[in-house]
Amino acid sequence: MSTIEEYAAQPRLARLRRLVLTRGEIAAVVEGADADLLARRPAIDAWAPVEIICHLRDSEEWFLVRVRMI
Repeated sequence: MSTIEEYAAQPRLARLRRLVLTRGEIAAVVEGADADLLARRPAIDAWAPVEIICHLRDSEEWFLVRVRMI
């Protein structure tokens, strides 16, 4: 996994391609997965998969609001 600095140093097109792949990769991982497994935190200080997905959704919604304000 890249650090934020390494990711930011990548060419714009490479970063956009990565974003395109993310949705499908997440869907493939969670499709058919047990709801209890998706709600389970792997460690006490870690997020459960469902929490991560909700965070991504919330971030996307706020980003859209900010873009519309611009």
